[in-house]
Amino acid sequence: MDGFASKPVDRRALQREILRVLRLDEVAATAPEREVATSSSGPINWTDAEQRWGNRSALEQALRHFLQSNQQAAEQLAVLLKEGQNAPAAALLHRLRGSAANLGLQRVERLVIELEQRLPHQAASSLIPAVQVLHDALQAALAALPTDGVAVNAPALTLTSAQRQQRSQWLSSLIAGLKRGEMNEQRLLQLEGLIAPERLDLVQQALNDFDFVLAVQQLEAELSAPPNED
Repeated sequence: MDGFASKPVDRRALQREILRVLRLDEVAATAPEREVATSSSGPINWTDAEQRWGNRSALEQALRHFLQSNQQAAEQLAVLLKEGQNAPAAALLHRLRGSAANLGLQRVERLVIELEQRLPHQAASSLIPAVQVLHDALQAALAALPTDGVAVNAPALTLTSAQRQQRSQWLSSLIAGLKRGEMNEQRLLQLEGLIAPERLDLVQQALNDFDFVLAVQQLEAELSAPPNED
């Protein structure tokens, strides 16, 4: 195997990897740039993200859920850095990067990657300005979401500590099974009341269409945004 492309597949990244393996990357580099600038401008790359998700409505719901659930993520990151808790900070950055990549949050993803690269080599205090920039990028992405026809969001779920732990375990188990091509219907039913009904409907719809990739993306987005604790 001469190349690698991660899932979910990024069409442009896959194309670049194919060109590299076929040794056509130098030729491609000299070709005129044909990308439409507006397709990837702004805080959200709608073109790539919608191709990845296959459904604009589902993408918007996932973006809204992720961004609203992570409004305090930059503040949490700043606290961890100030306290010298680099391992939890790295884990938070890793989670944000994965979700940002899936959802087309290109600026957020770039900023998180930069922080991940700087974290092992620089004093935590020197990263605080970059964390503020990340906070602004998250807010800008939330502001960029369409507002017309948006329904009032249901109150965030509030679960006990035991329920949160069980929810996390069941989500992780279901995701692992789907990645192996296995569907655990009983496990999905057990999540009723532990994740947002709208998310559960999207997952069920994806499974009905045999779109396991989209179902996994929805579940991973849910896992990355834990509910409030009672």
